[in-house]
Amino acid sequence: MTLPRRLGELLLLAGDLSRIQLDRALERQKRHGGRLGSHLLDLGLLDERQLTSALSRLHRIPAVGSGQLVEVDRAILALIGASDAIELGLMPLRRDGRRLWVAMCDPGDPKRVEAAAAKLGLESSELRLMVVAERTFEAALERHYQVPRRVVPVAEPVEVDLSEIEEKEGPKPPPLPMPVYDRSAAGSAFMEAVTQFLDQVNERVPEIAGPLSLGDLAWRLSAALNEALVVELGVRFLAPRCKRVVALRVESGWLRGWGALGPTLDGDWAPEGLVETCIQTTRVQIATVSPEALGRLAAPLAVHREEPAVLVPLCVAGIPEGLLVAFGLEELGPKELTALQQKLDLGLQLCRVRARLLS
Repeated sequence: MTLPRRLGELLLLAGDLSRIQLDRALERQKRHGGRLGSHLLDLGLLDERQLTSALSRLHRIPAVGSGQLVEVDRAILALIGASDAIELGLMPLRRDGRRLWVAMCDPGDPKRVEAAAAKLGLESSELRLMVVAERTFEAALERHYQVPRRVVPVAEPVEVDLSEIEEKEGPKPPPLPMPVYDRSAAGSAFMEAVTQFLDQVNERVPEIAGPLSLGDLAWRLSAALNEALVVELGVRFLAPRCKRVVALRVESGWLRGWGALGPTLDGDWAPEGLVETCIQTTRVQIATVSPEALGRLAAPLAVHREEPAVLVPLCVAGIPEGLLVAFGLEELGPKELTALQQKLDLGLQLCRVRARLLS
């Protein structure tokens, strides 16, 4: 699946906004200018965490929030002046060897990235890009460069035309009558049957001894009640077929261990090498990995020499949420691994649907 190219499309696809809410923010953006994300924040339709996560998914790079912009080395900030920082929508944050980590409001504009690299005296390849929300960037400019923030227009009260809502979303059905249960023997038997069913849902999935087949996996994924269980099932499917397997989560573009199934990654760990390729392409990667191919991730993944590995991305609606890394996997070919990825992705999406239905 191709990822949306616009923030609004991504938020609609993820179910974070309704069409009416998006249209309201777009109309406000048309009147006052600025970026869509800023108006979504001003209207209270998203919080900073939701916007930061969405921007990271949109650009497929790490994102920074306000907490990561509080303390920045003055020597790093001095690499660019306030006027250039405003013009480019850029703030340098830290060095990593020859590379410079920078936060940008529009990292998807190649010309702006080239101009930023030239202003900093670097090649574009020497910049490590991160995305930052406009309001967060303005607050950091005020803190570090003493640039006053723009005046934010007050969110106007909106008079909702009910006929317009019905035209866009269809007429609302009449409210359902409240169910009435009698206290007869039949009514009691019905309630007891419902209670027993709810208590025994998990027991309906048979316990399977030995390695799971793809069919067994699909059966159990259909009953998985949360994302952690979906990932655990993926690990259980791969574990008997390889030397070791770890699970990594992608949060706002940064890597984290997926609970007890992954390594402990303290601080900011950006995807590098083959892991970055897997996340960006959302395709299964089969390769011989080495410490050089994994960069900083080699140590927490316990890769000390060349060894065969398979990287399986975990996505929801085409948006990368994490990956499984299996070392020494020999039994499965590309066709089976693609089928595995598809089933895990559907399992994660099913969990999201369940959560929304119950919210």
